[in-house]
Amino acid sequence: MIKRLLKQFKASNAPQDDGTEVWLDPLPPIEPSRRRALRLPIWVLVAGLTLWAGAIVAGAVWVGSRVYSRVTAPAARPVATALVAVRESAMHTSAPSATPARTIAGITQPQPSATTEPPTAEPPTPEPPAAEPEPPTTESPAEEPAPAVELPAGSYPARLTGIDSAVRIELEVEGAARTLQLAGIVVPARDDPDERRAALAAQAEALTTLLGQGSPLLVDPTGELGTEGELVGRLSAGGIDVGLELVRQGLAEVTGADVEEDYAAQLAVAQDDARAACVGLWTCP
Repeated sequence: MIKRLLKQFKASNAPQDDGTEVWLDPLPPIEPSRRRALRLPIWVLVAGLTLWAGAIVAGAVWVGSRVYSRVTAPAARPVATALVAVRESAMHTSAPSATPARTIAGITQPQPSATTEPPTAEPPTPEPPAAEPEPPTTESPAEEPAPAVELPAGSYPARLTGIDSAVRIELEVEGAARTLQLAGIVVPARDDPDERRAALAAQAEALTTLLGQGSPLLVDPTGELGTEGELVGRLSAGGIDVGLELVRQGLAEVTGADVEEDYAAQLAVAQDDARAACVGLWTCP
């Protein structure tokens, strides 16, 4: 409809036969029905143009505010800092200054200020309360260790609680604290005068601790107790025999005491392998 109206407008303003042009020739009257039909497209066009113009204006305002904030923010900081400094200096200068003192006959006396306040009575200093006598402490009798109890041969779940040495281990077995001495092997002492053997003792303790903390433990006692009431037997951590592993690494020496023949044979083979590999206690010439 709009295109047709434009064509009619161009045709009415086209040059005449005599060469003259007719400008602003009025359009033919539009019928009421066509006028009503044109009303909706015109309103839609006007609304679209209005929304489009509003979006452009809003975008321009937003861009302008962003640019303004970026440009003015750095310049405003020094001004704000200066205002704060001026305000603080004004507060300091407005505070009452100390009154100069005057000297009379060698005695320095404070000069009374314009506004003097009556002296305030100092509150009495409270005396500290007397220390209450402490009740006499009665030393409780030292708890005696539970008597050592033998464990029949077998496998018992255990939990590591401490390390006395690589072959003397503190465990919790069957709900009770027990000490286990690994059977059939010995390790260097921590206070060995030979620095190399003392270092190997520390390595052996570290290996026992690592195996004991990282895997579930099983104690296999021989059924007999040591000289100090400790359990004597084997300890496995996640399926690894701790004593046998110490011998393999060259950190323990086989004695063969308090062990069965098959286990003693395993320890001997492990020691021969460590000696052949020149590891730990076994050095090659």
